Amino acid sequence: MSPTRKKIIHIISAFWLLTAIGSIKAQTQADLISGQVSFVSSKNVYVKFPSTKNIQIGDTLFLKSTNEYNPALIVTNKSSSSCVCTPLSDIKFALGQIIVSNRIQAISKAAEREMLHEEGPVYKLEETIATRKDSIKKKQDVFRGRISLASYSNYSESTQKPAYRFNYTFSLSGNHVNNSKLSFDSYISFRHRTNEWYKVQENINNALKIYTLALQYSFNKSMDLFAGRRVNYRIASMGAIDGIQFEKRFNHIILGSVLGSRPDLYDYSLNLKLLEYGAYAAHQITGKNGLNIENTVALINQMSSGNTDRRFIHVQHVSTLFKNLSIFGSTEMDIYKKLNNQGSNTFRLTNLYITARYRFSRKFNISGSYDARNNVIYYETYKNDIDRLLEEETRQGFRLQLNYQIWRYISLGCSGNLRMQQSGKNESKNFNAYLNYSRIPLLNASLNLNTSLLQTSYLNSNVSGASLSKDFYKGRFYTELYVRFIRYQYNSFEYNFNQKIVGASISYRFNKNSTLAIYSEKTFDNQNNNLLLNARVMVRF
Repeated sequence: MSPTRKKIIHIISAFWLLTAIGSIKAQTQADLISGQVSFVSSKNVYVKFPSTKNIQIGDTLFLKSTNEYNPALIVTNKSSSSCVCTPLSDIKFALGQIIVSNRIQAISKAAEREMLHEEGPVYKLEETIATRKDSIKKKQDVFRGRISLASYSNYSESTQKPAYRFNYTFSLSGNHVNNSKLSFDSYISFRHRTNEWYKVQENINNALKIYTLALQYSFNKSMDLFAGRRVNYRIASMGAIDGIQFEKRFNHIILGSVLGSRPDLYDYSLNLKLLEYGAYAAHQITGKNGLNIENTVALINQMSSGNTDRRFIHVQHVSTLFKNLSIFGSTEMDIYKKLNNQGSNTFRLTNLYITARYRFSRKFNISGSYDARNNVIYYETYKNDIDRLLEEETRQGFRLQLNYQIWRYISLGCSGNLRMQQSGKNESKNFNAYLNYSRIPLLNASLNLNTSLLQTSYLNSNVSGASLSKDFYKGRFYTELYVRFIRYQYNSFEYNFNQKIVGASISYRFNKNSTLAIYSEKTFDNQNNNLLLNARVMVRF
């Protein structure tokens, strides 16, 4: 590639970033690796991944909502299979909630196969430029599966009976079954409470959640047909699609279409009344010095009971420039409006999110992001609340994060986050800092110190803590001890609330396919003492 052409490509990429005209997957296999919330404390959210090898301290994790992926957590510490995270906002996280990491990097085929079957559904972009040539040389008949059983117990002094919740997950995938053109993927969970079984009897979809259940038929190396429930990460904001998806590749151009329905908004079941259809086009660029760019544009029409519910343009961009710079941009623009039973074509920016990460060296990196969101309006579903939804102001947020490795085993980092409406109302400021010592002499353990400050119009809080973790017996045993001190100060009235949290966890790996983990946390405050006990068994096959 000539220097002139390379400069032109870089200029075009920068323009797409600034205008949020971009798409979803870089050729370096920008996989979205999914995990689950395994524990929630007053300060931190714990996310369990099968492996955190490709997740770094300081990374942003995303929360899957109905139609989009929103930045939700910052990784402040990690073990081999779990991340300790700080929330970016006041979102209430639930155990078992799906959290996604969108690390942008090249991965080996062995790592790709391993990630496909770890805890949580792994959604990947099939045959990106970086892996397509290798993947089509030889069809591999590979089956992978996983079963996970988990229990969550909450013992509180304020209630007479403890609360028990159970979660069962199952995943199974097959690649080119019996050396044929047929592949499949599935991820299903079932969760319930012991004293709420009647809810399952009333509607099994209150407990049963099918995240992925799809077949893939590959006509040849450049044309695929998908059927069932599947997330297409070239048009990620649509979430799961129940129906048929088709994709055809022409060298660097990819064309695709979808026809199906959205999962039910309340219980995530099949709802054929929520018809949706659309088409997308993607363009991929690869070059020297780690240049990888992919831009995607999609036009989507969503319906409710035969009437247009929403029509929008979805644009995303993912790139790796100059090896050390990673960029992700996403935007949605609604082009349909219905008021007083009159539909019209209009333009309304619904969502804009831009994030960039630059690695100055192996020791120092900096990342920042900006997001602006308006309410996503379904004109048929929310027809009684349209006026109120339209009047709400745009919510915007800024985040800046620094990470520095002082020494081989010592690293520190800090981040700041500001969220507010355009008028300045509902302002929220958050500051986080951590210091991690990964190999303490003699103990050969890892120590993490962290603090977090939050300031809002109604609440100020300060959370500080420390954790100590260690592996035993060649990594078969993993243990962690932690303590946190929390102080809340309410601005509307003179009231302070203090908490102390002490916790421990232990996990044992029987072999490379079977693990057992137990978590315990005790909360002490001036009103109520709680004890949480969680356990999980996972078997891969």
